Amino acid sequence: MNVIRPYLDYVDRTVPARMVVIGAYQEIPPEVYVDHLRKAGESWHFLVPKRGEIVRCLPLTSTGFYCGRSDGPDGQHVNDYSFGVCVEGFDGDGAAHRMPLSQRQALYELISYLRYYDGGCPWIGMAWDVTRGMGPKSFPLNLTVLQRDLGYTIWRKGR
Repeated sequence: MNVIRPYLDYVDRTVPARMVVIGAYQEIPPEVYVDHLRKAGESWHFLVPKRGEIVRCLPLTSTGFYCGRSDGPDGQHVNDYSFGVCVEGFDGDGAAHRMPLSQRQALYELISYLRYYDGGCPWIGMAWDVTRGMGPKSFPLNLTVLQRDLGYTIWRKGR
């Protein structure tokens, strides 16, 4: 795993993580995207670039800022109790690109690990579902497969 040092800005987590939130960013090198995140005041725990590596941007004991102040299943702010995973190769206009096998394998490896980290994260959701934001029209990751294979419960705003 590639670890960004120094980490992006964060605060220590006060509650255990119970959810994995997956987002997407445009097709640019992760080092460039990290600079953008620093300037924007945003932070994800992990980036998964197309080249198939896992880039950690925050300690697992921290709270990142990737879902604004969105409320999750129990009314708490999603950022407070989730891990943020951002996947390269999907731009803001809704265009989705094919996910290379190495990227898909890295993403599955990471979310498999997070599913059982520190007591377990039973929930998984897409950032645009959690925030009601505009996400890619199609994203090559089937949450139903993750539900079946890893035992996740899918979270969508308004359920």
